[in-house]
Amino acid sequence: MAKIVLPQHFGVATLQELRILLVEGSKMCTFLQGEVFELQHSEVGVLLEGFVKQEGSSEILAAPAGLVFHNGEADPAAKGI
Repeated sequence: MAKIVLPQHFGVATLQELRILLVEGSKMCTFLQGEVFELQHSEVGVLLEGFVKQEGSSEILAAPAGLVFHNGEADPAAKGI
């Protein structure tokens, strides 16, 4: 899934490298509607279901999608549900 929604980050990674990343440093989180989350600079998110939107914005990012921290601030859709 990461190779599809975030090809610029994982497109050249081998399956073995992706397995290592998954085993060593991943977690799955479930958020309720209206719940706010923050994506840290060292994190990459993969939205598998639902949608997110940035607080104070009406733009919606629907699944499947990748969430990445860019240039000192999170992607436009990386905060809030």
